[in-house]
Amino acid sequence: MLDGWRDLRLEAWPATDPMTLEVAPVADHPTFVTPMTRNEFGVYAAQLDVGISKEPRWFVVAATGVAPNGIRYLLTGPDGPVASKPFTGTAWEYLTTP
Repeated sequence: MLDGWRDLRLEAWPATDPMTLEVAPVADHPTFVTPMTRNEFGVYAAQLDVGISKEPRWFVVAATGVAPNGIRYLLTGPDGPVASKPFTGTAWEYLTTP
């Protein structure tokens, strides 16, 4: 179904709050991007790590791809919300974590 498509990826965009699927109005690009690959069963999949944060950060995710016509399209989503991992670590790591 996606023959001829390229640059399939999963994108995480900052969310306005954890209860909505709205992208923050100030976002002009995804915060995190990871490629999607097709596994041996023909299913497209990706793993996305939104990292660790001192303050909880929320994201919505979407799958996109570039069609044979050269235009990037939204394939699925937005889905979510997805949250950053809670902070654990040393005092130094706390001071150097965004």
